[in-house]
Amino acid sequence: MLFTHLSTYKNIIWDWNGTLLNDVDITLDCLNTGLSSMELPPLTLEEMRRKFHFPVESFYRSLDFPQKEGSYDYLHQVYHKIYTDKLAGASLFEGRHALLGMLQKQGVAQYVLSAAPQKSLEKLLHHFEVAPFFTGVYGLAHSRADSKVENGHHLLETHKLDPKETILVGDTDHDLEVGQQLNVDVLLLGDGHQHPDHLNRIHHTVMVGV
Repeated sequence: MLFTHLSTYKNIIWDWNGTLLNDVDITLDCLNTGLSSMELPPLTLEEMRRKFHFPVESFYRSLDFPQKEGSYDYLHQVYHKIYTDKLAGASLFEGRHALLGMLQKQGVAQYVLSAAPQKSLEKLLHHFEVAPFFTGVYGLAHSRADSKVENGHHLLETHKLDPKETILVGDTDHDLEVGQQLNVDVLLLGDGHQHPDHLNRIHHTVMVGV
C-alpha cells in the first residue's frame, strides 16, 4: 500500500525520526527521565503523542515545568545525553529498509530532510545501512530541532526537483507545514511521534501500520 502510493512520484523527501527511525519509545524514556529529575510526573506514550509538537522548545514549555531561566536548557541537555546513549537500541520501522530498496529500484530519487543534527544524521544513516538509498541528506547545524523549511527549499533548488513530482513523508504537523511551504504533496504516517487522531484532523492523507 505504501509502496504503491509512493512509487507514483519521481522524488520522495523523507523525515527521519519517527518516520524511518522508530525512536518513539526512546523519546518517551528520555523525556520522562528529564521530567523526573525535575520532580515532575511522567507522561504515558499516549499523552506524549497527543502533546508533541514543533518547535520542540514549545513542546517542552507546554509540559508545565518551571518556567525559570535555564529550565528549558536543562531538560534539553538531559534529554539529548540520554537519547544519544539509548540510540543504539533503536531500529527502523518494520519494512522501511525493504521499502527504500524497492523505491530505489523503481528509479525514485530519495532524500532525507530532518531536524536532527547533520553529522549525527549522516552517522545514523550509515549505522542503519540506508545511506546508499539517498541522493541528498539535509539535517540541521544544531540540536534544537526547529524548522526544516529553509533546508527544504535548499534541497529543492540544489537538486532541481519539480514540486509537482515530489512528495514529503513525515509523522508530524510540522512535516505537513514544511510540505505546504515547499508546495509538494505530503503523506503523514501515524506510527511516529504524533497521534494519528491529530494527524487525521489536519490532513487528508494519513497511513498507519504500513
